[in-house]
Amino acid sequence: MPKSIALLLSLLAVLPAYAQPPAWVGVEKPDRVTNGLVALYLLKEGSGAIAKDTAGKVKSLDLNFSDASGVKWLPEGGVQVAGSGSALWTAGPATPLTKALQATSQFTVEAIVVNASLAQTGPARIVSLSKDPSERNFTLGQEHDHYVVRLRTSATDVQGTPETGTGTKTALPVRQHVAVTFGAGALSLYINGQLHVSEARAGDLSNWDPSLRLVVGNEATLDRQWNGKVELVAVYSRALSAAEVKQNVEALGDESLMQVLEE
Repeated sequence: MPKSIALLLSLLAVLPAYAQPPAWVGVEKPDRVTNGLVALYLLKEGSGAIAKDTAGKVKSLDLNFSDASGVKWLPEGGVQVAGSGSALWTAGPATPLTKALQATSQFTVEAIVVNASLAQTGPARIVSLSKDPSERNFTLGQEHDHYVVRLRTSATDVQGTPETGTGTKTALPVRQHVAVTFGAGALSLYINGQLHVSEARAGDLSNWDPSLRLVVGNEATLDRQWNGKVELVAVYSRALSAAEVKQNVEALGDESLMQVLEE
């Protein structure tokens, strides 16, 4: 074996886990997981005021811009959500989505985001299936420097509390892949493919309200603004495994997302 290759292998062996190259480096990147996919927003349209649901599984799940001045397409892909009163939302109730998730009593919500500020609170809504600040099916939000999830089940109130959150200094103003899974009585949050918190959550989704909108970047009442860049939003009707969450991160081909964040 050439000395240069031997030296490289020896160096890789002593690197910490987060510094190791992803498994796909040097081979073809894995495909995104599609089993159970209900809604997928790739946010590549680049013009107009509608973000198409490309999953093709259920009807009427395209997202409309609430305010053309506050939601802008970005040249590199994705949208920038800025100002106040800005959101992407379904034109009416996201009933097909709600029913698909109720049918399995599990789900995964996935987003690729870059938050604009660590001062955002409320929590500021990133992805929410909700009516107003006090009633929801689920909400993924940002509370200063960490992510929170509120999930309504048959064992909680309509607010979906108590909320579950990642540790401090985890919601960074850089590109991050965030995933929330619920299934088998566990609510889990991942950042960049790494599990940050998993808590027991009793109950099922039988009490979800089918009349609620799917909203990105705000609350349905437009008073829990989140500002930042959104590159992708996906919803599955099952809880992805840890390996599947990691696979979706690796499918992006961005090595920086594979670094483990320290709590």
